[in-house]
Amino acid sequence: MKDVPEKVGIIGSGVVGSVLAAHLANAGKDVCVVDVFQPVIDAVREHGIRVDGILNVRALPMAAVSTIREMMDLGQDLVVICVKSTALRRVADDMAACDDGEAAVMSFQNGLDTEEVLAELFPRTRVFRGVVNYAGAVTGPGRVRTTFFHPPNHVGCLDQESSNWAINIAKLFTDAGLPTEYVADIRNKAWRKTILNACLMPVSVITRLPMNHIMETPETREIVVRLMKDFMEVAKAEGHVYEDGFVAHALEYLDGSGGHKASMLMDFEAGNPLEMEFLNAKIQEYADRHHVPCETNRLLLALVRGLLLHRDLARKGEA
Repeated sequence: MKDVPEKVGIIGSGVVGSVLAAHLANAGKDVCVVDVFQPVIDAVREHGIRVDGILNVRALPMAAVSTIREMMDLGQDLVVICVKSTALRRVADDMAACDDGEAAVMSFQNGLDTEEVLAELFPRTRVFRGVVNYAGAVTGPGRVRTTFFHPPNHVGCLDQESSNWAINIAKLFTDAGLPTEYVADIRNKAWRKTILNACLMPVSVITRLPMNHIMETPETREIVVRLMKDFMEVAKAEGHVYEDGFVAHALEYLDGSGGHKASMLMDFEAGNPLEMEFLNAKIQEYADRHHVPCETNRLLLALVRGLLLHRDLARKGEA
C-alpha cells in the first residue's frame, strides 16, 4: 500500500459516496466512482457531482464505471465502500475476485462489524473502517443534498501495524474538506453511531412516521429511550463505556434529525432490503452472547421482519 493514496475508488454514488468523491476530486485526487445505474455513470462522467445543502461542492467530471472489475483494473490505492450494508457481502466478493493485493479497502458504512466482512477476504493490515457523520438525500443522477454534518468523521484500522495508513486516510479526507479523525478504537465509534441509528430506524418502519414525529410523540420517544438504554448495556458488555451525559446528548442529536423519513423507512417503502442485520440484529446478537436483556429490540426485530414478509407476499399477490 502507498503511504498516501492518490487513486481512490468509491463504490456507491449515494450521499456518502457522492460527497466523498466530490471532495476528493476537488482536492486533485484521481477518483473513480462505481455505480450500476447508467444515468448516474453518464452524469458523473459528463458533469461531475454536485453537492448542495450543508456541504456545498461542485466537482469536475471524473471517471465512472459500472463494475468493480473496471474500477480495480485502473489500479486503486484505496477503495472505499459506500453502499448500503445489505450489498456488502456481494461487493466484497466482487472485489476479492479481482484483487491485486495492493489496494487498501475501507468500509464507510453504517452498522457493526462491516469491517469484519472485509477481513474474511483481505489481510487485516489492508482493511480499514470509517464512521460517517453526514447525511442527506439523492436528488438526481450525480446530485445530492446534504441535510447535516456533525464533524468529524472517524477512521480506524484492524491491525495497529496499519495505524499510520489510517492516519493518512483521515488526513486525506480532512485536507479535501471533510474533517476526519483517526481513532485507535474505531469499534467504539461504530457502536456509538449504531446505537443512534438502531434506536430510530425500526420505530420508523413500524410507525411510518418522520423522525421528528417519532421524537416528539411521548409514546414513540419512550421506545427510543428504552432501546438506547438497553443498547448502552450491550455496548458496556463489549467494553465500550460512554460518558455520563451520553443519553441526553444522543436524544438531543436525534431531536435534530428533521421532518423527513429515516433511510430505513425509505428503503422499506421502495421495496429494498433493510440494513437491520448490521444494526438491530447485530446488537441483539451481542446482547444474547453476553446475556444482556434486550427484549424491546427483540420485539421490534420480529415486527419489522413480519412487515418485510407481508411486503414480499404482497408483491407476489399472496397477502
